[in-house]
Amino acid sequence: MSTKYDLKNDTVGKLFFHYFFMSTAGLMVLSVHIILDGIFIGNGIGSNGLAAINIAGVVFPFLNAVAFTIGFGAAAAISIEFGEKRKEKANAIFNQAFILSIIISLVYTIFSVLFIDRIVYMLGSNEALFQGVKDYLLVFSLFSFFYVSVIIFESAVRNDGEPVKSMISLIIGAVTNAVLDYVFIFIFHWGLKGAAFATGIAQIISFTYLIFHFVSHKGQLFFHIQKLNIVDIKRILKNGFPNFISQISITLIIIAGNWIVIHMIGEIGVAAFSILLYVNEFMILGFAGIAEALQPLVSYNYGSKEYGRVKTIVRLSINISLAIGLVMLFFSVVKPEIIIKLFNEEENLINLASHAMRLFFTGILFTGVNMILAAYFQAIEKPKISNIIQLLRGFVFVALALLILPNAIGENGLWISVPISEFLTFLVTIFLVTKNKLS
Repeated sequence: MSTKYDLKNDTVGKLFFHYFFMSTAGLMVLSVHIILDGIFIGNGIGSNGLAAINIAGVVFPFLNAVAFTIGFGAAAAISIEFGEKRKEKANAIFNQAFILSIIISLVYTIFSVLFIDRIVYMLGSNEALFQGVKDYLLVFSLFSFFYVSVIIFESAVRNDGEPVKSMISLIIGAVTNAVLDYVFIFIFHWGLKGAAFATGIAQIISFTYLIFHFVSHKGQLFFHIQKLNIVDIKRILKNGFPNFISQISITLIIIAGNWIVIHMIGEIGVAAFSILLYVNEFMILGFAGIAEALQPLVSYNYGSKEYGRVKTIVRLSINISLAIGLVMLFFSVVKPEIIIKLFNEEENLINLASHAMRLFFTGILFTGVNMILAAYFQAIEKPKISNIIQLLRGFVFVALALLILPNAIGENGLWISVPISEFLTFLVTIFLVTKNKLS
């Protein structure tokens, strides 16, 4: 592959920390941008802006569901094909993934523009938040192709032996987005339209940077015209389906959470929920960095039948996720007020969100392990097991918790639904690993 690192023969520690550093560095910059995005909206638009962006933000896990399904599904197949020395097949799979991104994002954009009012109300908006949600969704829908393609390109570039380029694309996009957020919100006073334009323009810039990798022919993946191949598409979608479950579940949980909160607490509750989701996205990016490092290394060595190396990579990934989780647990429980005040300084919001944060993040250790093991099974093209993990943690257990706990114990039941879901999923995951021993 086009890198000085030999995925089959270099030491596991050297490979893993190289890929982990590149993935995590880019994701950490992205996570800082996510936090800044919330800070700019909270301080430049107010608590109603945070509430509106939380409702409009459902678009991201939905588009992520599409992009990660295609991108991660193709990436696992590409890296296994590289491990088996079938480069032409790997390139064909990449091109099928790109064709899919064009078709699906085009359908999404047309649907969003035609049915925008219905979508806004369906997502749980009330009259006070309607216009802000509509402004954001309508503008961002015009950039959906670039958003989806960037995620697919990042996965492909990483599996083409260039994790540095993937990292740089994240940094470019995050920095551009943060700068434009400030300009459009504080200087031009464009409100949530400005936030949407900032995100969309940043995606175009990342897209432009990444596309040069494929047109320059410096790697093994490049564009070439081909027809849709149903066999390859089925393989991509089958491999990526755990990501679809995970992201669609996030969408449904946000919608359900917003509905429960706005009826139980009101707009300030939705604002607090929005802050929790911003912080949560920041925290789980550490685990995502581990999963992104694990995937190409596990897939390549699995394709090369180096099963001992696969086991070592997985064990190292779990140990690092536990260490990161402990740090996250400490900061989210001991002094959450420091984090909350970055978004807004309304006393009622600070008190509510701080209390919610202490409960919401008690299951963060289980989150990391569940994500790593789901990524492992996906990387070796055993998506059924990964599907079970993602379905339980993202939908089944958390949906049951949301149905039962808020009614039983009030608003605290809402905040503890996610950690309880992660713990129950962890128990099932350990059982599945025991039944399907690591390679």
